[in-house]
Amino acid sequence: MRFAAAKEVLAATFSSAVSLWLIMRSHGKAEVTVMTAVILLFNGAWLTHFFTLRADLFAPSAQGVDAFIELTRKRLATETKWARFARLWTVAIGAVLAPWSVWFFYTHRDAYYAEPWRGVVGFGTAAAILVGFYFFTRRKERKLRAQTEAFESNLAGAELA
Repeated sequence: MRFAAAKEVLAATFSSAVSLWLIMRSHGKAEVTVMTAVILLFNGAWLTHFFTLRADLFAPSAQGVDAFIELTRKRLATETKWARFARLWTVAIGAVLAPWSVWFFYTHRDAYYAEPWRGVVGFGTAAAILVGFYFFTRRKERKLRAQTEAFESNLAGAELA
């Protein structure tokens, strides 16, 4: 869980830093500043939700087997809920990114017509990241459901013995 938290914080820090660098590089152009503001707000809300959802789950359980089982169930349910949340927000980001991309392309169309590879690399990379993350979270949710079923099955088998 601590590793997952560190990855989330590092990813948010990286995307925030890149966004702020792009503002400086573009000298505060509106289309870059607007997307940076959206990214910074999103990162703040994302991390707040991530840590709020897991507030009571980081501490280990030292209160016996029943407490350990309950904590494991909560952790699995939370991770499943988080995977679903992340996938839905990936779609939301795509919905915001699509019109912004059209605006950005329109405001820089001469540069994209002169060097079309910039559009392929920029917009293509963003699309590939979103699509890849969407399928990654879908796969992760299926895997977590299988882990939950296996955990419950093992518990049922242990209780029968």
